Amino acid sequence: MKKKMTNEKKIELLAWVCSEVLSYDEYYGTDHHYDHHHLASFIKEKRRNIDLIKELESEERKRKALFLSLPIPKRRRTTRIAIRSYRHHQLPPPLPLPLPGEETNIILKSRTPKQHRIVKFRRQIQHEPCKGGVIDGPDPPPPISEELSQIISTMTLPDHPQQSPLKLVIQRKLFQSDTQPNLNRLQMPLKQISSDDFLNDDEKNKINQKEGIKVRFIQPNLEEENDLTLTRWKYKGENSLCYVLNKNWYRGVVQKNRLKMGQIVQVWFFRDKDGSPCFAMVNLG
Repeated sequence: MKKKMTNEKKIELLAWVCSEVLSYDEYYGTDHHYDHHHLASFIKEKRRNIDLIKELESEERKRKALFLSLPIPKRRRTTRIAIRSYRHHQLPPPLPLPLPGEETNIILKSRTPKQHRIVKFRRQIQHEPCKGGVIDGPDPPPPISEELSQIISTMTLPDHPQQSPLKLVIQRKLFQSDTQPNLNRLQMPLKQISSDDFLNDDEKNKINQKEGIKVRFIQPNLEEENDLTLTRWKYKGENSLCYVLNKNWYRGVVQKNRLKMGQIVQVWFFRDKDGSPCFAMVNLG
């Protein structure tokens, strides 16, 4: 059953027909006889064009709506961007300052675990020469204890003209590398010690020829360790020299005295009755 057309629809349709008749007159001129069939086909063609335009506009609106509803692809973050973000926003806790040439492992984390990288590099630390060899701890450095002083006096010749005085070589913190069994050495960089004039010319020549010299060593527990060797290392690519106590450093000193990273120690130098080089270590805690 067809619905009745309202008056508003009739008026709208009549206005549209009048506009089409005027368009017909403009196209064919006013000096013509109306052909109802020709006029009807003209109006039908116009309506078909209008419907086609509306259909095209509807399709265009659908395409725009579909395009706006699609998710916008995000740019994939590269490892370099992730590492830069990690450096600025997730800085690792500060590490203890290593000695020159000491190797450090640092993990650079990116977005995914598969992209984690461990970068191993050599940190080049150049320290200014320190007056008196004091790197860490109290300055001026405290003197040795009375017990250690008595032990040293029994090993030396008091008031002897050729007897070298007790001399502080270095005072610094112990790093993790100083207490590791696989490294088994204590480093004393040349730029950090008070001076290197505690060795004579013969001893320096042996060290320069990559030959170590045996030394006597008084531990913090006041026991003597005679199986230590003093050598001098030069780091490749760096203008840096370092005195090193090694050979039985870990088992003979670290384990027996329970030395740990972060403790402040003193290394003193003296010579015994025979003129042999001797060292004594004090653990300040």
